[in-house]
Amino acid sequence: QSSTLYICDNAGSAHSIVLTANAVIPPPVLISPSAFDFGSAQVGQQSGVHLFSVRNPGSVAIDIGTPSAGGPFGIQFTSCGSSLAPGGTCAVQAYFAPQLAGHASGILAVPVATAAPLRAPDESKMRTDPPPVMVNVTADLQGTGVQSPQLTAPDILHFGVATLGGTRSDTPATTRHDARTPLTPGRAPR
Repeated sequence: QSSTLYICDNAGSAHSIVLTANAVIPPPVLISPSAFDFGSAQVGQQSGVHLFSVRNPGSVAIDIGTPSAGGPFGIQFTSCGSSLAPGGTCAVQAYFAPQLAGHASGILAVPVATAAPLRAPDESKMRTDPPPVMVNVTADLQGTGVQSPQLTAPDILHFGVATLGGTRSDTPATTRHDARTPLTPGRAPR
């Protein structure tokens, strides 16, 4: 579109400036759900996947990039291509894969093309449209890494020769607990 701006000075002269610009406001791309908590997952293992929907509620197609996940989260599958049709949806399956015990957070990000910044026309140069700017539309991810208690003990203890009914207490045995998780003592199964 173009428009003319008129400026008048005190001498009674009128000056005009032609303003020209092309502006397209992209439709918002929505990720649903906008946040998800994967709950607890074993350290070193992958949780189940959760399905996220990426939707273009607008009336024009929009360019999108490859979805990604940050932190200890990953993408297992996506049906998203390089463009999302008007009213169209695509799917992203994300998972949680903790490497440490404790709370973790991250994001699911989908790059979306926005309109290029506006610029004033320059009659002395050939016009080329600047490329669109990519911005990330995100969903918040959470999860908790848990680690099972681990008790380390010798496989076999050799007590040597002992008399039936007698005692022998000079054989040491050492056990270790990783101390990152609680250990509840109990009876060994028979």
